[in-house]
Amino acid sequence: MGELKSVDQAIEDARTWVGDLGPAWVASFDQMAVDVRRWAEDLRVDPLSYEFRAAWCVATTFLHRMARLMEQDDDLEAERVKWAANILGAAGLWGAAVCRP
Repeated sequence: MGELKSVDQAIEDARTWVGDLGPAWVASFDQMAVDVRRWAEDLRVDPLSYEFRAAWCVATTFLHRMARLMEQDDDLEAERVKWAANILGAAGLWGAAVCRP
């Protein structure tokens, strides 16, 4: 049950983070989310499944940890990796909590 709550929190964090960037960024993330879903469908993976969302959270968590390790050697590159992780997280989880009709 704790894992599900973590995924739900990540989805909410992604929405908040993107929403704070403004309408143009929200539109860009909407398009990225569509692209991610098409990619998942091509691979026959349900993008609304818990497994998909959990895997996406693991991937972004890994990138954030890599960025923390990089901070000692290259602050600029570490910031770029954090930014990429946030984009990846938001695009992968955007709309993930929406129920199918």
